[in-house]
This record gives sequence, structure tokens and C-alpha cells, in this order.
Amino acid sequence: MFRGAMTPPRVLHALAWPGELAGAPRSLEESLAALRGHGVHPMAWLATSTRPHPSPVPQRLVDRGAQVFQRTADTSLDPLAVRDLVARLRALGPGAILHTHGERALLWGRLAARLASARHVHTQHGFVAN
Repeated sequence: MFRGAMTPPRVLHALAWPGELAGAPRSLEESLAALRGHGVHPMAWLATSTRPHPSPVPQRLVDRGAQVFQRTADTSLDPLAVRDLVARLRALGPGAILHTHGERALLWGRLAARLASARHVHTQHGFVAN
């Protein structure tokens, strides 16, 4: 818990993936729920591909108490996704942190964090070959 003069960090978690309920979204869901339990307002920015059926992940995150920002993006570099991330980070104010999950979110997030003067951390999910 954050007490006294300490305020919880303003962290935006970003994930870009096809939309299925797989390892990275499940990990993000559990992480955000744990953060909420420690007094941190959980926020997620999700970019899913266009698909015939909507992803269940955004609603699962909302059901666990997270604020969710969602967009559709299919390309490797989506300038509108970067612009949206920059705007979200700037809205969080000084000291904002972007926590990206997965390769595409890393690509967009690295640029967005730099443009927004935000700190950036990354978690790589899944198998990575050397």
C-alpha cells in the first residue's frame, strides 16, 4: 500500500496482440489485479487486430477493476497507435511510466515514451530465440 506522502506511480500497461486469451493477456490481467490490491489504479492500453469476433480480454480487465483504452491496429508500425499512446502518457502527467508487453507494444511504446518524456519498462512474454 502507498501511504503518507508517497503516491502510487501512474503506470500505463500496453499490449498489442491478435486478441486471443493467451499467456501475455492472462499475465497482464493478474498483474493489474495485484496492482489494484496495492493501491495502484490499474490502466491498460490494448491494441488488438481486426478479427471476426471481439476479444474477451478488455472486458476481463474491466471486470477486475482496470481502466481500459482500446484500439484496433494491424500493421507493424501504426502512427495512430503511437500518437494515441503519447496522448495517454501525457495525460498521466510527469513521472508517468509505460510498461509494454510484447514486441509490437515495445516498438510503438519505445517511441511513444520518448515523445512523451515518460519512463519505459518492458516485459517480454513467451519464447525468445537467441
